[in-house]
Amino acid sequence: MWDQKQGERFAFEEALVKMYFPGFRLRYDHNRNPYFAGWIGTKGRRNYYKLRLELSECFPDSKPGLFVESPQKLPMYDGAETINSLGLSHAYHVYGTGDNGFVKICHTNDWDPSCTCVMALLRGALWTEGYEHHLRTGETIHQYLRELEKQLSE
Repeated sequence: MWDQKQGERFAFEEALVKMYFPGFRLRYDHNRNPYFAGWIGTKGRRNYYKLRLELSECFPDSKPGLFVESPQKLPMYDGAETINSLGLSHAYHVYGTGDNGFVKICHTNDWDPSCTCVMALLRGALWTEGYEHHLRTGETIHQYLRELEKQLSE
C-alpha cells in the first residue's frame, strides 16, 4: 500500500503526532487504512471530543479527512438541530458527515505535501473550541475563528 517515500513520511508523521498529541494513536480500519485517533479536551477541560484523522493511499499529496468520532451527534445551540444535519456548511466549517457517519471538519482549503497531520489536528482542536463557543453563545464556528484570527493579528 505505501511506497518507501510514503512509508518514511508516515513514520515522520507518527513521530510528530506522538510528540504534540501524545494521547493520539495510530490505528487501522477493517480495510487496513491508517488513521490517527485520540481525545481533545477543550479549554478548562469542560468537554472531550474524539477526533479521527484518516489518511488515504495518496497521502501526503491528498488532504486527510478529519472527523469528530465522539460524540457522534453534535447538537447545535438551539437544540433543535445537530451539526450532523447541516451538510456542507461554511459557517460551521464542516463538509457534512463522511461514509463513517462522523461529522467531517474542514481543516484547510490549501493542503499540500508540506502540511502535516499535526497541523490538521491543531485545527481540529481549534474547531472543538469554536464548537464549544457556539454552544455557549449561538455564534457560528466561523465567527469564532474570525474573532480569534482578529485577536491574534492585533
